[in-house]
Amino acid sequence: MRSRLIILFAALFTILIANSLYASYPDEFDNILGGKLILHGILPYSGFFSHHGPISYWIAAVINIFSGTSFVHFRLVLAVFYFGLFFIIYKILKKYVSVLFILALAVSMPFFWGQMLLADTLSAYLLVPAYGLFLYKSFLNEKLNSRDLWLISVFSALTVLNSPTYLYAVGFLALFTLLYSKNLKKFLIIFAIPYIIFGFYLLVTGSLPNFLYQEVNYNKSYYIYNYPRPPGSTSFNPIRYMVVIMNNFINQYQPLLAGLKGTDFRFPMTATFWSV
Repeated sequence: MRSRLIILFAALFTILIANSLYASYPDEFDNILGGKLILHGILPYSGFFSHHGPISYWIAAVINIFSGTSFVHFRLVLAVFYFGLFFIIYKILKKYVSVLFILALAVSMPFFWGQMLLADTLSAYLLVPAYGLFLYKSFLNEKLNSRDLWLISVFSALTVLNSPTYLYAVGFLALFTLLYSKNLKKFLIIFAIPYIIFGFYLLVTGSLPNFLYQEVNYNKSYYIYNYPRPPGSTSFNPIRYMVVIMNNFINQYQPLLAGLKGTDFRFPMTATFWSV
């Protein structure tokens, strides 16, 4: 069993390295530059404008220490980081999932640009252990202990602080976790601590006013919630926005689901090419 795991994780590492040099996207260079600025003592929000979360910048800063100025080296070190992150995800969920799940995730990375350091894809990875742990525990009717609550709290907080587009997903997860755990006091303490620590960081670095404008007000007024909004509308209703997003997802998902029975799985690349 142990030798099999070693072989599978060696395959995982090989896949991640092979994926690492495929394609690029401008947002990733924003994260890389932010990481370099951090290494020069210039912090997000107070030192440079960003409507993105800070987690990707700090990860890029650590990677830049080892990669230097080479983008190729950056991607290779990033692959090592993702290997470590996937290993952590497996350790958290190993009671419920096989390492083959992690391998399937690694193989599919190029299809959704998951081999890059992008805020949205990184947050998706961070949300896997949080949602996975809750779903499996609730499905099997197992009690959520303090360790489970801490894991869900930390990973969900990192998710939304890194990419505020996950606010609804994390909000629903927090609500369901509270209803399932039925321990309001413990829930409030454990789930509040990551945000309190982040708030303390913003206060100490003098970044709070800039953060509130750049990531909260700017995103609400000009970026994330600017679509879908009716022409001429100046108001923002978060409930309406959530309903519209869900409706758009359902409308786009249903045709794909209907066409599943006609998919020729002997030649999956044909369906892939038609979808892009």
